[in-house]
Amino acid sequence: MLDERRIAWPDYKGNAMFQTLGNLASDPHAGIAFADFASGDVLQLTGRAHVDWDPARTARFPGAERVVEFSIDEVREMRGALPLRADAVEPSPFNP
Repeated sequence: MLDERRIAWPDYKGNAMFQTLGNLASDPHAGIAFADFASGDVLQLTGRAHVDWDPARTARFPGAERVVEFSIDEVREMRGALPLRADAVEPSPFNP
């Protein structure tokens, strides 16, 4: 969290097609949904995303190739919106 209206996260090598990053370059409007599979709650953020390719900033995250910064315009919390429930599993070995 950068401040109360901005978040950022490192982006790691995927399939090297950059489709999502290209979409953000042409239209920065974006949305993010965080699902809590234990409670069924969903947190939805809408705003604008920017891909930062600065090597100095990226170097703070081992293995990352860029940083995505997201400016939040709207927050919506939906209690019990997700009908699916699941338990936590092991973290992905591909996520540092």
